[in-house]
Amino acid sequence: MFLQVIWYWLIVFLFAAYAVLDGFDFGVGFLQLFSKSVRERDIHAASIAPVWDGNEVWLLTAGGALFAAFPAVYAAILSGFYPAIMIFLAALVFRASAIEFRGQVRKAVWKRSWDFAFGLGSAIAPFLLGVIAGNLLRGMLLDQAGNYSGTFIELLNPFSLMMGLLNLVVFSMHGALYLSVKTVGETLEKAIRNSNRLSTVVIVFWFLMVFIATNIYPHLMENFRIYPIAFLFPVLVSAAFLNVVLMLRREAFQAAFISSSIAIILTAFMIGFALFPHLVGYLDIYNSSSSEKALQTMLVVAVLGMPLVLFYTAYVFRVFRGKVKAGDYSHY
Repeated sequence: MFLQVIWYWLIVFLFAAYAVLDGFDFGVGFLQLFSKSVRERDIHAASIAPVWDGNEVWLLTAGGALFAAFPAVYAAILSGFYPAIMIFLAALVFRASAIEFRGQVRKAVWKRSWDFAFGLGSAIAPFLLGVIAGNLLRGMLLDQAGNYSGTFIELLNPFSLMMGLLNLVVFSMHGALYLSVKTVGETLEKAIRNSNRLSTVVIVFWFLMVFIATNIYPHLMENFRIYPIAFLFPVLVSAAFLNVVLMLRREAFQAAFISSSIAIILTAFMIGFALFPHLVGYLDIYNSSSSEKALQTMLVVAVLGMPLVLFYTAYVFRVFRGKVKAGDYSHY
């Protein structure tokens, strides 16, 4: 039981890290859809160019850990969300292709086409992640074999669609805050305006979704009733989002970005706490896990490998710290 619990929270951490790191990539890409300036889009691309592919390593690690630690849950999620996951992966492919290909031909229509593909992929991917999270929270029907027994249309319910919109708005704000830290001049001014507008929308959406979730799906409150101290999760998330607004007013953009990152991490752990120990339907961390030997072996690998991933991530961000401007990266 100890190993299952350890791996559950380790996977939650991996997805939280992915949400923070690739979240601002998604946000920058989505905001690029509304940019009419080629120079501004060049700056957007330059701001994430050194880090975007490293950020996606966290998704691969989280997905691999879920498959190895809880294979039945992995299979159930794929059976239920197969169309959504395929669209999500296609969006990631278009994003990766766009950021590599956009500077290969010196024609405006070429850049504009790939910029649109990058922006569209950056909108679709976080929206679908939110839809998946919403369905996991509300619960999914599984048959005796552990396969999803509903229809794909049933997954597109109002609550899950709202979760998708919330995720998109949060990541858009996160991306705007990242641009506020990384850019100068007119791009910085626009990023600040976007950050202020989106932070307000995020706060409204956040409180609305908390109200809906706690009143329509009472099963999400079971763990909170057993451990009342866990009510600190929504309190701290709310405080972090409100602090983003406060830091923006003080023009402390780095502090605002850190507050946004904390809010995203705490939200991921709050969702994990609300679901624990259940994952999908009747599958929980005890009846869907791999063998004890497999979990032990994986834990040894994680203890050895995780510090390397953390070091690599921190090192890349340190090397490429500071402001960016158009022309910083010649291949853009």
